[in-house]
Amino acid sequence: MKTQIFLRVSVIAVCLFSSVVSASVPGDVEDLVGKRARNADPALQRHGYVHIETQKSGNHTSYGHWWSYSRKQCLEVQYGHGKVRSIRDVSTYDCNQRPHHLEHEDSDTAKSAAIAVGAAALIGAIAIAHKSNHHDEGNHYDDNNYELEFERGHRDALHNHSYDNYNETRAYTNGYDSGVEQRTHDTSYRQHSGRYDRGYGRQVEFSDLEGARASSADSALSDRGFRNVDGFKETATAYTIWYNRFSGQCLQMTVAGGRVVDLSDIRSHPGCR
Repeated sequence: MKTQIFLRVSVIAVCLFSSVVSASVPGDVEDLVGKRARNADPALQRHGYVHIETQKSGNHTSYGHWWSYSRKQCLEVQYGHGKVRSIRDVSTYDCNQRPHHLEHEDSDTAKSAAIAVGAAALIGAIAIAHKSNHHDEGNHYDDNNYELEFERGHRDALHNHSYDNYNETRAYTNGYDSGVEQRTHDTSYRQHSGRYDRGYGRQVEFSDLEGARASSADSALSDRGFRNVDGFKETATAYTIWYNRFSGQCLQMTVAGGRVVDLSDIRSHPGCR
């Protein structure tokens, strides 16, 4: 019985996380590339697409996801500087939809998925958190285990959980990095709000950067008002001191293997003045 359940879940999962895009972008929306976003969005609606969500990315870029109920198709629209840069067909899960070829599966399939080590919960989470564009290659992994690990890492970082790559997979690491980046973009309104300049002196959050790549942590700390005031190295471990004059925080960041292994407020240092 257990073997049948796991086999059933595996079949479902492969279908859910397959990164292969079978359909092509319809010609009636393909010509929207290069158009202004304010004109392209209404055009997509006229063609029967419903806006699901838009997520910010780097370099003044954002990704919008549009779903067509009649075509059972999810489009990813890349925006930049107010214009549409590209349109492509992506996984239906990027639009928070079940793949249409599973819509008529019997209820026993869902029960089997729920029994198998919380697979149903994981699958439900993946429909919400990361999208195709969060992968460096721009597509979901073909391997279901890699996809689940990426999702776990992405969600850990997105929700400020510590880096916990207990399976020691590259997929988790990549997912965690993408989650840190997405959270930074989602909360960018806090980084330059000017509240510190008006004497509020609120403490700046930094614990979410533990486990991140050193280069990403450096950029994030700079964005949050810190500046690097000192640094030293011991064998394979590097230490840097970061000071935020508005909040008065004095942080020491410890880096090993290219990642932040510790980030603490040491409260005082000659450079933190």
